[in-house]
Amino acid sequence: MSSNAPWWIVLFVWMGLATYWHTCQIKGLCYEPTPTPAEAVETPAVETLAVEPLNIDSIPDSEEALANAQKYEGVFKPMDLYFPKGSANYIKTGANRQFIEEVQKYLVANPGNKLLLTGHTDNDGNDAMNMTLSRQRAEGVKKQLTRTGIAADQLVTDGKGETQPKETNDTPEGRRANRRVNIVVQ
Repeated sequence: MSSNAPWWIVLFVWMGLATYWHTCQIKGLCYEPTPTPAEAVETPAVETLAVEPLNIDSIPDSEEALANAQKYEGVFKPMDLYFPKGSANYIKTGANRQFIEEVQKYLVANPGNKLLLTGHTDNDGNDAMNMTLSRQRAEGVKKQLTRTGIAADQLVTDGKGETQPKETNDTPEGRRANRRVNIVVQ
């Protein structure tokens, strides 16, 4: 056995674990077998995010219509900003303009609070490109918000790429709903 053999073993183990992590944890393609009725165990209710998923039948047929369907309900109700395909510029509407104005007032009055901007994409293109685009979207929104008077240190950005879809990526309507930046007051 050569002196390089342990390194080859470590390399192969690392490659296997990295493949598992990417496939199961990042892409979410692994599944758990469905338990038989005898094995079924009731699980406690899990608290979900305040943003409710859209009914796929009710998703508007264009990015602009989807953006216009967003309603301003208050500073503490998360708001999604929608984007045309491949773009880092969000579609401006009256509702998201009102949300941004009210958030700006709130953050000026509460300098200890922050605004979380999380970028998302559909699954068109490769993973690295989608991750970059989601970060660019969040950073682009951050730049626009700093122009409205919100302090840059009160804006936290994150990019999730295609890893957290709001709707299925199997339809054009679902992909449109996934091209977004989610804004949440923290």
